[in-house]
Amino acid sequence: MIFFKINSKSLSKNPTEMTFSNSPIQSTDRTIDGTMVVDIIAVKNVVTVEWAVLDKEDMAKLLNELGKGGFVTIDYYEAKSNSIKNITALPSNISYSPFYDYSSDSIIWKNIKITFTEQ
Repeated sequence: MIFFKINSKSLSKNPTEMTFSNSPIQSTDRTIDGTMVVDIIAVKNVVTVEWAVLDKEDMAKLLNELGKGGFVTIDYYEAKSNSIKNITALPSNISYSPFYDYSSDSIIWKNIKITFTEQ
């Protein structure tokens, strides 16, 4: 089963870890008497996706989709609804590091982590 797709493209490996959270969009103000008023405008989904290791082909595919600029569409498995969820999201906090694999004489990528915040 495929747990994650970016712009309808899947990688050969599912993410090692996926973390879900919500981010409220709110407006705060004070009334004349000093009372704090908070209005919740929306609650956005935040999905953090991590891979322990990706080969150069998967990493190139992932960076190509992220490099198109702006928002991307991601499909991911959500346990709460027990289904695949689709959102348009802004990728941020992208981190990864190269590692030379002597056994295969190639570069692999380790500790890939991306945060997607729903539009």
